Amino acid sequence: MLPDAYGMGGRVRSVFNLAGSLAPRHEVEVASLDQGRPTPALPPPVGVDLVPLEGEAALADYVGAVTQGVIVGTRPDINVMVARHRRTQVAAVGQEHFHLGRYGPQRRELMREWYPGLDAHVSLTERDADAYRELLGQQVRTLCIPNAVDDPGDLRSSVTNPVAVAAGRLARQKGYDRLLRSWRRVADVHPNWRLRIFGEGDMRPDLEAQRQRLGLIDSVQLPGFSEHLDVELADASFFVLSSRFEGLPMVMLEAMTLGLPVVSFDCPTGPRDLIGPDEGYLVPNGNVRELTRAMIAMIELGPGRARLGAAALAKSQQYRLPAITQRWEDLFATLAASR
Repeated sequence: MLPDAYGMGGRVRSVFNLAGSLAPRHEVEVASLDQGRPTPALPPPVGVDLVPLEGEAALADYVGAVTQGVIVGTRPDINVMVARHRRTQVAAVGQEHFHLGRYGPQRRELMREWYPGLDAHVSLTERDADAYRELLGQQVRTLCIPNAVDDPGDLRSSVTNPVAVAAGRLARQKGYDRLLRSWRRVADVHPNWRLRIFGEGDMRPDLEAQRQRLGLIDSVQLPGFSEHLDVELADASFFVLSSRFEGLPMVMLEAMTLGLPVVSFDCPTGPRDLIGPDEGYLVPNGNVRELTRAMIAMIELGPGRARLGAAALAKSQQYRLPAITQRWEDLFATLAASR
């Protein structure tokens, strides 16, 4: 159950990946609380039904009508509705796609009150799972299952093009305002390099204005949403994550599967799980000066980027779809046996 399965964010991609992987062996539906577009930005996987709902009343009716199987929520308000309205014979799982630190006292109190009605709660990182264990104690089975990435085939980056890439919604969360400030100095030192930021969102006018104000019209490109993001990622030499917060950044994982090294803020949560000194550079969250230094270092590494890219590719193997799907299958089997 998604907030909006018609959008294009990492949550939608990760849920669609998992749903498509489960569909050959199970009946799978993806229900959408809202419908932000007339048609889905990403096509639902083969064998997966997409069910549009219209608000919380429809969500409650939908949950109550399910008579067997497992319901997985993907946001706290949806998880609470699942816990409140699911039938006792139906297993209920809450999933967190950001991290507990994003939520204030009122939301946490709702979790304490209603999450015991779930059979399990799943976080994307062990760090976040530990935080939920501290909040919920022994009332809810809490575990970590990260998002999964699909196999990109033989597509790989040569890490030789003078291009850095970022991708995601043009929203404050993604921190592109910080990235543009950082890139101003990079462009001064390496004027032949380009930064491409793929995605759409409400902050486009602000980012366009900032790009012009900083004199980055020629150096920074905002191409919008790409239906072939994997090809665009592979055309770059490294990936940059400037987010203020994440859960486990899907697009970073996707870049790593293409052999791209990474420069990232150490935002909560996810980058620290994916990036060590072998895979790229992790800098303190919000430190624009250190982000600049790391990007310049990555550029000046030259052929050495291939070594970091190979390590990033190797790390991404831990997050491949078959292995992550099996972890979900194991959880579902355990919950089914307990009923």
